[in-house]
Amino acid sequence: MMADFHAQLEKIVGAAGLLGAADLAARQGWPPYECQARLLVRPATTDAVAAVLALCHDRGQTVVPHGGRTGLVGGASSAKHDIVLSLERMNAIEGIDAVGRSMTLGAGVVLEAAQAAAADAGLLLAADWGAR
Repeated sequence: MMADFHAQLEKIVGAAGLLGAADLAARQGWPPYECQARLLVRPATTDAVAAVLALCHDRGQTVVPHGGRTGLVGGASSAKHDIVLSLERMNAIEGIDAVGRSMTLGAGVVLEAAQAAAADAGLLLAADWGAR
């Protein structure tokens, strides 16, 4: 049953979009008590996020979303039966409007990358916190 679920997820996100428990344990900065999920699913598009969530809903699979992982309160902690849905591959700087002083960013763009893109356009993205 899990192999079928894994294959369906891989069909949605591709092989690069799935990491197993061993890969999760090796990720820098992820304490073992905080991320015990059996899979990390990394969709690259909004449509893929929707498809992954629909599949998980159909299977009754619990999902823990991960954005920039800047929180320090453990709100993104996962258990062994969970899968983690990471937005890290949705990291495109889609557009910068220097006149309108606005940016369109993918959900997985980290603050440091957004600040660098703004600076390249002659702008300052003033939001700043230590977890960038």
